[in-house]
Amino acid sequence: HGPAGSGKTTMGVQIGALYQGPTVVIDSTDKETANDWFGTQQLKDGTLTFVESDFVRAVETENCVIILDDVALIQNRTVQSGLNAFLDPSRRSIYVQQLGRTVRVAPGVIFVGTWNVGSEYTSASELSLQIVDRFRSGALFEVPYPDDGILASIVRGRSGCSKGDASRLADVAAWLR
Repeated sequence: HGPAGSGKTTMGVQIGALYQGPTVVIDSTDKETANDWFGTQQLKDGTLTFVESDFVRAVETENCVIILDDVALIQNRTVQSGLNAFLDPSRRSIYVQQLGRTVRVAPGVIFVGTWNVGSEYTSASELSLQIVDRFRSGALFEVPYPDDGILASIVRGRSGCSKGDASRLADVAAWLR
């Protein structure tokens, strides 16, 4: 957790790179219902069929790193309950009625949750304390903004601009914050 733009999601992607498994970023802000998380109805060969989501495919992929970006914004209690079941080491599965089957967390799957700090970033409904505890039982890091020198180094590495330009851009970023 940490302020917006501090590199939380990027850190999750780096964890995925180190783990050397497939990495999937799930943006919690654009998923409001259980269907958004677990699948959608689609017309297939003239029949309405429930098709599993990218999230379900990621959960069922061995050694996948699943980054739940902005997990604190999940307001739907059904979704929170399902996610909690996936994160519970004694369960690691849920029955998805629309799919007509149990979805199980594949071996080696790692969940990384990110969330911003501050009241302007929290949802109207509290994030399930069980979910927060699941992340705390693993590892919980606060990711602060990088200092200007580190930020300039990041800008230079990603853009290839000169050291002076990177330093000036880092100064502008600090001023904007």
